[in-house]
Amino acid sequence: MSHLHSLKRHLVARYGAIIAITVLLLEGLCMFAIRSYYVNTIEQVLSNRVQLTADYYQKYVPGVTPLARAQKLLSSVDKDEVALVEVLDLQGQPVLDSDGFIADYRHTTPEVSAALNGQQHAWVGKSPLTGEKILAVAAPLCRDESRDTVGVLRYSVSLEQTFRVIQRLYIYCLLVGLIVIALVLALCYSLACRILLPIEDLTIAAKRLGAGAHDVRVRQRSQDELGQLAATFNYMSSQLDAAERAKNEFLSSISHELRTPLTSIKGWSETLFSGKLVDKPNQTQLGLEIICEETDRMIGLVEDLLDYSRLQVGHITLSLETVEINDLVTEVYQQLTIRLSERHIGLTLDLQQQLPLVEADDDRLKQVLLILLDNALKFTPPDGLISIRTRFEQDIVITVADTGPGIAPEDLPFIKNKFYKGNSKLPGSGLGLSIAQNIVQLHKGRLEIASPATGGTTVDICLPQSTPWTAGTYNWTSKANSTRQNLS
Repeated sequence: MSHLHSLKRHLVARYGAIIAITVLLLEGLCMFAIRSYYVNTIEQVLSNRVQLTADYYQKYVPGVTPLARAQKLLSSVDKDEVALVEVLDLQGQPVLDSDGFIADYRHTTPEVSAALNGQQHAWVGKSPLTGEKILAVAAPLCRDESRDTVGVLRYSVSLEQTFRVIQRLYIYCLLVGLIVIALVLALCYSLACRILLPIEDLTIAAKRLGAGAHDVRVRQRSQDELGQLAATFNYMSSQLDAAERAKNEFLSSISHELRTPLTSIKGWSETLFSGKLVDKPNQTQLGLEIICEETDRMIGLVEDLLDYSRLQVGHITLSLETVEINDLVTEVYQQLTIRLSERHIGLTLDLQQQLPLVEADDDRLKQVLLILLDNALKFTPPDGLISIRTRFEQDIVITVADTGPGIAPEDLPFIKNKFYKGNSKLPGSGLGLSIAQNIVQLHKGRLEIASPATGGTTVDICLPQSTPWTAGTYNWTSKANSTRQNLS
């Protein structure tokens, strides 16, 4: 948990720093753009006025002396002009300005030097006289058409008010930037929590699950990918929980299934060993029959476990041959007829003629049929009926139906799961249908179970008429040449 908290802080600090630097860089660019916009606008306005006034001086201002010409020029300047307009001689000394004064100092700033060299130029800096920030634009004054420079026309304006406006905009930009950084940091923290909290939940739940707490669940905080991961984890946990419960029920059931025959075998063995039945041949015969039956029952349970284990690890073997389904079903029917008649349960057989041949393991298919018929026998009451039918509908279908009470709707989706028993009090390992399902799937078929609300259960074994054996699926033995082949 501490690692996730440190990771959260690291993510917020890292990405917050990146975003803060980005915002500050953008703030700097914005401030530079604001300053450039204001200064360049003022410069452009002054430059246009200087150029117009200089052209006017050259064409229309008469006079002999520089002072007279300057007076004529400045008299044409607008009275509302905010800029200081000056006429300078060739030494940079003011001849006259728009305020009507002749100042006693020389201008040596860059714009004046450029104008004396015949170029219009702008300059931003501090005024040598007042110390305030100014923008000055100077242009050469020429006599008539000769282009000879006779003086300099200089416009200057204070930038103090402009820079105060710019500073206020800087402050607004900084405030907006700080607000953006704060919001981004909050968003980063929120996103980090949104990402890391589900991971933290999953980490804690995974540790608990690994420690054996199969009932652990994770809170699904969202519907995004992490939410789907939490839902998947919960599904996995529920499946493990169900598997754990099924395993415990199986162990309890199998323990009971083994204890009952072992108790009978032990009891009858002790009775026979004691010699008390030496003069009672009928009871001796009964005891031996019970021992044989209980031994067969235990062997069946062990065989189920062995078959399931082989299916799980993929070591099941199929002995393939061409099988006539009707012959196989008839053989199983004849095998069970007497047994079912003793239980007063009817068994009917309905075969569709001319079924296609299939390539299959007849012993394994018989095992599937016997599992289904044994289940039907367990649940069909006396005077009930079990039917076996065959038909061809794209696939070859073997149907086993009974008239028992049926399967509860809540049990039907899980009835083929390993160790699942809808009624845990009934005998059996809960592996029969799971084994049947795996064997049918090895034949590339399907095992479909239906149980309507009216009662009874119908199980369909659907087999393809031509099985496309896939390399690398399992081992198989062909009875035609008695040679085991490994499809790899």
